[in-house]
Amino acid sequence: MNLILSRHAREKIELRGLKMELINQVLNSPEQIYFDVVTRLYVAIRNVDFHDEKIPMVVVYRPENDSYYIATAYPCKEFKEEVDRKVKKGRWIKVGVREE
Repeated sequence: MNLILSRHAREKIELRGLKMELINQVLNSPEQIYFDVVTRLYVAIRNVDFHDEKIPMVVVYRPENDSYYIATAYPCKEFKEEVDRKVKKGRWIKVGVREE
């Protein structure tokens, strides 16, 4: 999978010490996917191993032909609260979930 990183994404990935392997994990098998109606970007979430703990990793992206344009990526321990708030306000719409 070809990833195109925004300047912001490159800076934040480096600053946060994220590995591209984690971003690929999230994009290849997200546990949840939302659509942000304001930015028109998708938000994929998956629990990953990061710094010896399992936490939600968020990748904000948009598909572009055979690639993914990555706007940003970040680990977020309190992601459930962020999701609940944005869904309640109507900013995010759930568009996908992994079947268990």
